[in-house]
Amino acid sequence: MNYDIIILGGGHNGLVAAFYLARAGKKVLVLEARPIVGGACVTEELIPGYRFSTCANVLWGLRPKVYQDLGLEERGLKVDTRRFLRLLPGGRYLFSDRNTGASTPGDSLATTQKAIAQFSAKDAAFLPQWQEFLNRLTRIFGPFLLRLPPTLEELRAACADAEDRKALELILTTPVAELAERFFESDLMRNIGAGADMGAGREAGSGLLLALVTAMGAYSETGQPVLNGFIRGGMGHLTELMKQAAVEHAAS
Repeated sequence: MNYDIIILGGGHNGLVAAFYLARAGKKVLVLEARPIVGGACVTEELIPGYRFSTCANVLWGLRPKVYQDLGLEERGLKVDTRRFLRLLPGGRYLFSDRNTGASTPGDSLATTQKAIAQFSAKDAAFLPQWQEFLNRLTRIFGPFLLRLPPTLEELRAACADAEDRKALELILTTPVAELAERFFESDLMRNIGAGADMGAGREAGSGLLLALVTAMGAYSETGQPVLNGFIRGGMGHLTELMKQAAVEHAAS
């Protein structure tokens, strides 16, 4: 049989690509070396009777347009909201019902501030300003997530006001570790609140990475929530549902 497109690898990216290409009328073949699809998103039985997500363990930043187009929720995708827990030396910990990044529907700011106040009252009080900064970046960068990468001129044109422009210039010129030091006083919040534990925190461009990661986790192009959390059935359940969607449009 002749194919228009051959995709090497049946991970989540390959399966989503296969779905859209097949839906557009292309004859698509997906080649996967393993007996199961999923790539890094698989669920496997490591102990008899017990199944685990053996690589990626949490769903994060799944674009609303993608899960709606593939009909993943109608196919049975269930995602439980992720809670935030950081274990620290000396038996201390930080637990919250939300992350410390850009705000999303259902977030509880007060409980997060209470948890942070154990380590720094100043950082807890300053958290809303940090979230507003990230919310601005999300509004600027979010609309470009499903488009070709924007030019600098397009990013500046996406700014709604002077504060947006100030936030954009700051994220483009400031390493993420320096951003953390600007906004927070405690080592805890400098490490996790500003995403400085992403690595290369003092490298040029690391602030831009924070902006993109934040937008991916918070921006919705459809008004429906971005799916972040733990999948019932493990990560392999997600990719099996993606496979179903692609196969229904005649992908092989």
